[in-house]
Amino acid sequence: MKAAGLLLFIFCLSLAAGPALGSDAHPASPRTDSPEALLSFARMLIGEGEYYRAVTELKRYIFLYPEEERPEAENLLGQAFLAGGEHHQAALVFSRMAEDYPDQVWGMKGLIGLARARLADNDPPGARKALEELLMGDSPPRIIDEARIWSALSFMEEGRWGEASEVLGEISEDPLGVQMALAAKEGGQLPSRSPALSGFMSAVVPGSGQL
Repeated sequence: MKAAGLLLFIFCLSLAAGPALGSDAHPASPRTDSPEALLSFARMLIGEGEYYRAVTELKRYIFLYPEEERPEAENLLGQAFLAGGEHHQAALVFSRMAEDYPDQVWGMKGLIGLARARLADNDPPGARKALEELLMGDSPPRIIDEARIWSALSFMEEGRWGEASEVLGEISEDPLGVQMALAAKEGGQLPSRSPALSGFMSAVVPGSGQL
């Protein structure tokens, strides 16, 4: 009896302690379906690398609350698809954003997202095509700088370092733009990418460190 009681006591303690450190526990869904809770939960899932769960939660959010912060939810959905390697699905989401919000910042973010998806799908010319409207229009300076960065990355992917440097030379203050300008200068002097440059490129666009 004493042994059985001791075992029962240990079992109760294990339940109270929760999952073990080595377990594959996942974040629990929010206890409320409020729009704020769902969107916050999706952001957390993306931050923790749970991209496919984030996609599910964001689709649920868009279905339940079509009028509540839909552009932000669609942007997060595209980001989740992109981070999860679903480049085609990401391109569809970002393309729809660009069409639905043509004169808003969300539409501009959609074009940048579309360029990123195409670049991740090994389509540098398609990425630049998506950015043309931003680079030739009256977009906010921050958006234009971001578009220039991704345009330069597309040139780097093709080994066109001089054109990448020219695009980056139009960026004055963006720290990433300055780093990339140095990377483009280095790339133009090398027959192949250096390990440092490859690491830098891979950090910005997964898979882009290989040519």
